[in-house]
Amino acid sequence: MSDEDIATYVNFNVNALEEIFQHHSIDVLWSHHCLLQPYIVSNVTTIPETCYRIATIHGNAIHCIQKKKTLIRYVIDGLKNFHHICFTSPEIQKEFTSLFHEIVIQDNNEDITQWENRMSIIFPGIDTDLFHPIEKETSKTRVLEEVLQLTKSQTQVGPTVLNEDHYWDTDVLEIFRLSTINTQTHPMILFFGRYIWTKGIQMLAIAIPLILQKHPNARFVFTGYGPTQTYAETLISYLHHGRQELFLESIQNPDLWDAQIEHYTTTYLRSFLHWMEDPAFRDHYFHAAKNEIQKAVYFTGYLDQPIVSKLIRCADISVFPFLMPESFGGVTLESLGSGVIPLISDRCAFVDFMPLYQGLIKEYLPNFSYQPISLDDEFIFSLSRMVVHMLDQLSTLTTPDKQTLRNDLHEKTTEYFSWESMILKYMKLLGL
Repeated sequence: MSDEDIATYVNFNVNALEEIFQHHSIDVLWSHHCLLQPYIVSNVTTIPETCYRIATIHGNAIHCIQKKKTLIRYVIDGLKNFHHICFTSPEIQKEFTSLFHEIVIQDNNEDITQWENRMSIIFPGIDTDLFHPIEKETSKTRVLEEVLQLTKSQTQVGPTVLNEDHYWDTDVLEIFRLSTINTQTHPMILFFGRYIWTKGIQMLAIAIPLILQKHPNARFVFTGYGPTQTYAETLISYLHHGRQELFLESIQNPDLWDAQIEHYTTTYLRSFLHWMEDPAFRDHYFHAAKNEIQKAVYFTGYLDQPIVSKLIRCADISVFPFLMPESFGGVTLESLGSGVIPLISDRCAFVDFMPLYQGLIKEYLPNFSYQPISLDDEFIFSLSRMVVHMLDQLSTLTTPDKQTLRNDLHEKTTEYFSWESMILKYMKLLGL
């Protein structure tokens, strides 16, 4: 957005809120977008001075400010009038404070201590009634059938098309294909979220043949929406049909498929591409995928949250290979609430909270070290090794132990990250 566009946007929203608050009283105002909402609110004259104002800052807002530094003036002018500023993780507060020092302190002689006294860390929450473990390990097939029944009324049949209006479509044929998963013999690896390059779905697609070499029965389910689906599906197609040169050309030039993909992400493939020069490695890699990989991969498209929650319960593990910093990674909580261990890259702020779960996981899987996956030139190998290691370790558990682990993960998530625990912290800020 240009500065003129921002000014137009602000004025439009200020006028709209002026009208609303002329007819409605307000005691508490809670902003969840630190870029412009606090600034807009601060210019609305019909909000009473007695109104208590809270702003919650997420990591994605911080990254937007870093890309467009002129926004910081709107942020600071808006937040000056807020009673409390909350952050969803210590890392986000650290980034905000650093940015504040870098831009505001030097230019405007602001006093950071006056701001710090108004800052708190309050973790995000999830609906732990919706995101809960499967009742029995042996009931996965029935739950997958429920997913099918809930989605078969959808009209979209076939893969998502390039038209942006269809990014939210559900591919019913892929949902029907889920019935080919034997939940007793096919370990299920799940990605759910937006199909955009920053979430790393293309990296997981590249890693799949390495995982299939060790776990040929593994099944990979991608659930979500977004423009990177076409690119990821094309990579799978090239692998399935043995189009080696097209595959290699595509992963080295991802921006030709999706203009939003930053070309620098190819540095995370450096070691993988080096090994591709070894004939034996290359043969094993493509052999594991040829004529096999498409039956192991499912792109369901968009599913409503209640349906997604059922799908998560059926997974053995979830994978989120984030390529850009994530404010918290709510999908990690939804996974843990469902009793499924998420594997994440070190770009996710949830890394700060891994210690809450490491001891619990160690009780059940003493030979598994629950750590984030380092985003470096070894990323593809680190990602595939972590998935393989996790599947190996889970296979050592008895069915009752798997169920107990799922229940314990849910209980831990409810304790720290339920809606109730989050709201209680905000109520405390209000003195309630």
